[in-house]
Amino acid sequence: MMSFDFDVHVCLVSDQIAPNLLPALDNNLGPKAKRVIMLVSTKMETKAKGLAAVLKKHGIASETVEIQDAYNFNEIREKLLNILTDNEQQKLALNLTGGTKIMTIATQSMFAMAELPVFYVMERDNSALVMHNAGKLDPDTMETVPLGDDLRLQDYLLGYGYDATKPSENFLKNLPAFTKALVNDTTRYERALGVLNGIVSASRDAQTLDFTLTTQEYSVALPLLKLSSGYKLLDFDNRRFEFADESARRYVCGGWLEEHVYETLLKLDKKIQDKARNLTIKGHAQGEENEADVAFLAKNCLHLIECKTARLNEKGGEALYKLKTLMVETGLKTKALLVSWRGLD
Repeated sequence: MMSFDFDVHVCLVSDQIAPNLLPALDNNLGPKAKRVIMLVSTKMETKAKGLAAVLKKHGIASETVEIQDAYNFNEIREKLLNILTDNEQQKLALNLTGGTKIMTIATQSMFAMAELPVFYVMERDNSALVMHNAGKLDPDTMETVPLGDDLRLQDYLLGYGYDATKPSENFLKNLPAFTKALVNDTTRYERALGVLNGIVSASRDAQTLDFTLTTQEYSVALPLLKLSSGYKLLDFDNRRFEFADESARRYVCGGWLEEHVYETLLKLDKKIQDKARNLTIKGHAQGEENEADVAFLAKNCLHLIECKTARLNEKGGEALYKLKTLMVETGLKTKALLVSWRGLD
């Protein structure tokens, strides 16, 4: 393996933040980048701000070089010439991942003339193809370097312009037997959970723990009341029931499915980098706020999971719209999954 002695990255900012971010934070490509110079077209200004925010958080300086026309070969070459001239005493390397094809051709040609290294991030296997001398593109001057997997959810989402907040309270109950009963017998508990969810959601006071059912509601809800009472999640006396606390209410009314999914995914793959339940995601631009029931990073790919115990109908459309919106805004590699306890038509 050849040595990596570059500490200033020149990158082409695009819609995908991860390929620009990963090499800068990675130690496999030598010491973590000391500075990142971003070539930014007018269209990519917002993306550049997100990238700069993450770099600053990790103590990496960044600067922006504006490209007025991302398809103007001469303008791009001139900007690159200025960068090379101003940083001739620095150890530069070019990250070719991103930008327009014209930007790629122009920047690669300039680094080839200067006989400086370039690299390209291959997201499919989470590695970088390093060409130690851009002017001599032959196998003897190239090598593939695996990138690390230390990226965290909050950094990833910050790069796309979102603040991500993990809940301060832990709502995990760790009641696998309770969950197993509901998962294995949907028919018995489906209507009962519908009744409890209906009466809880209709309450004007979000902190209410004490509820009273009609005679008909009580008859339908009884199997779930008995099950929940057995695990000390609530107490009930005839038509009245009271949750043990706020976390018990959230758990019975659907949190158990989130916990089941969360615990299940942990058993599937030990290479999960970061994970969260009830992750609040707030956009910088519009201030819109969403919550991901379960979110995790694996191989630097974001996964979002929405868990539903209610009848979907029109709510199904809302859930899918939320997932689709977050997928579009957080990179082409983002994967999404809708988990429904009830059958889907």
